[in-house]
Amino acid sequence: MKKMIIVGLSLFFLSMASPIFIYTWFFKDHEISGNTGDWGDFGSYLSGTGGLLLSALSFFGLLITLIITIKNNEETKETSKTTLKETRDNFERQIKLQEQAYKTEKTMRTREYHQNYIQLLVESLNEKLDKKRYYITDPQTKESYIFDEDSFLKNAFGLYDKILAEDKENNKVSGIESFRIGTALDCWYIFENHLWTKYPEEISIIKKLVDIINREESIEVKKDLIHLFHAGTNRDRTFWLLIYTFHRINTFEELFWEIPELLAMPERMMNNPPPLQRAGSTG
Repeated sequence: MKKMIIVGLSLFFLSMASPIFIYTWFFKDHEISGNTGDWGDFGSYLSGTGGLLLSALSFFGLLITLIITIKNNEETKETSKTTLKETRDNFERQIKLQEQAYKTEKTMRTREYHQNYIQLLVESLNEKLDKKRYYITDPQTKESYIFDEDSFLKNAFGLYDKILAEDKENNKVSGIESFRIGTALDCWYIFENHLWTKYPEEISIIKKLVDIINREESIEVKKDLIHLFHAGTNRDRTFWLLIYTFHRINTFEELFWEIPELLAMPERMMNNPPPLQRAGSTG
């Protein structure tokens, strides 16, 4: 901009000096006149030649100003576009960050709700099992028996040990997952043919548990919720309830095939595992 001003001023002075220089060159042999008429002619000459040059300079100055204005407008337009794009990009990034933060917060709160709800289910289940009496009716003799928890578990695990001994003898079990699956089937056989007990109230709690776990998409989160359930329950008595549920609720069975850890093995079973149950063994 400074350079343009200097050029403009130079052209202005040049346009004013050029007519004087030309006039002086042509009339250099004449003395300076004292006649006012001659000075009037000189003034007319300057206004005619200088005015024309000044008009031309004004036109070119106006043209240059217009070009500069258009250029500045284009630069301003590009700057505005860039600023607008940056503002839009920043806005979109902020929206994405807020959406991610919202999803993360929602996931954490949902997971916390599921954990708290499972703890409530565990408390409710333990309360029912603490008061439970096992009413068993022999389908053949129609005779009814009432067992407390210790007597029921002693009878149930005694029958399991008998079947496991037969399976070991016939080499029907191998590996921890096969142990769980085979146990689920063998223990259902015990239910159907020997125990004849039911869990009408408790099974509704397990159904709610399965529904809550299935709301999670991550397998690892599902496993964490399952572990939370097992951590708050007695495995010996809960195991038989889960065996009963396995053959009563389809969603429980489907979740079991997805995560076999759902059927937590009682400690007394883990102390008496199949012969080939070793770390990394698949049978």
